Amino acid sequence: MNRQIEPTKYKVQFPNGHFHGELVLRLKFFPKVHHGQLTLHLVKGHNLLDADVFDKSDPYAIITCHKQKLKSRVIENGGSNPNWDQTFAFTIDSEITEVLIKLLIGTPSLLMIC
Repeated sequence: MNRQIEPTKYKVQFPNGHFHGELVLRLKFFPKVHHGQLTLHLVKGHNLLDADVFDKSDPYAIITCHKQKLKSRVIENGGSNPNWDQTFAFTIDSEITEVLIKLLIGTPSLLMIC
């Protein structure tokens, strides 16, 4: 039995606790006997902080699930509304407690967490 969450908007939170913008994600889980596969579809961002003063920012995401870490492609000049449409697959061998998405825009000092 596959479990799927339709595309959902998640607010983007800065390390200081403030929120700015949203990410649209779709999750699927394909369970097996003692493990399974979690698929995360990073769809797009809305109204993200555009950190580049002279041009549009080049946002990308780092997605962590358990000890697995995957990086999205960089959206050159993606600005505040990047469109990734990129899918990631994680092998799951225990209970999932958290999937962390770090959104980096322009420089690592502008880290945002979803």
